[in-house]
Amino acid sequence: MKKILYNTDFSDCAINAFTYALHLANQFNAELITLHTYTRPVVASMYLPNTYQNLYEHLQTDEFDMYKDAAKLLHIIAEKHQLDHIKNTFIMLEDSPVDGMLKTIEKENIDFVIMGTKGASGLKEVFMGSVTGHLMEKAPCPVLAIPEESDYGNGLKNILFTSDFFPEEISSLKYALDLSDNLNAHFECVNTAIDYSDYKEKLINDWKEKLQFTKYKDVNFSIIDANSLEQISDYIDKYQINLLITTIYNNSFIEALFHYSLAKRLAHHCTIPILTIPSAKTC
Repeated sequence: MKKILYNTDFSDCAINAFTYALHLANQFNAELITLHTYTRPVVASMYLPNTYQNLYEHLQTDEFDMYKDAAKLLHIIAEKHQLDHIKNTFIMLEDSPVDGMLKTIEKENIDFVIMGTKGASGLKEVFMGSVTGHLMEKAPCPVLAIPEESDYGNGLKNILFTSDFFPEEISSLKYALDLSDNLNAHFECVNTAIDYSDYKEKLINDWKEKLQFTKYKDVNFSIIDANSLEQISDYIDKYQINLLITTIYNNSFIEALFHYSLAKRLAHHCTIPILTIPSAKTC
């Protein structure tokens, strides 16, 4: 992980996500790209009188001034965490948030994206049409959504990877395990498939054999009833999970069939960060 894209709209939840961006950049010796996108108001007429021209000019000036103020605040936060040595490049782009981030991902060879969401209700929207949700569906690299209430605290020490244990998820599991290994975290891998109960234990054993888990020192495999949200929430509380990882598919048939597995259901109530990994991760 060499480049992390941090997206900001100057909101409190975006500022909160910056702490995660700083610590992950430090952990992986990566540089940050801080992006702010904006759009101008649309007018029907092709003819722009001076009043509209002035409006556009002031809009761009105001956006730039806000971004300068935000940059100063981010620098203060970095100093507070003694992480001001991390390279941070600021980009301001006139574009929609999703298109702007996708263009930046491609142009800057981004490996990882971090952005804030507005708490549990925001995470619900992640899977129901939000900017974060659209980015997760389209981005070629992992996207980390940080709820406003989340506190980095002592770090991401307990990770939960949810899976239906299909072959398409093997690369995601390897990525998640490497991430966990670098963070020196405890790793919980749970099978949440609803329609394959007779094969769950076999699938777990197959995955253990394929991935040769001897290199990973702190991994636990479990089975959870995906229909029981209470059981899942209790599991998160029991292991003090502070990062939920799941695979996101770019195949509409698979999405419709498996309903985004555990993450989509948890999104209604979850207040911990959610990391989505593309099923065919290329970053």
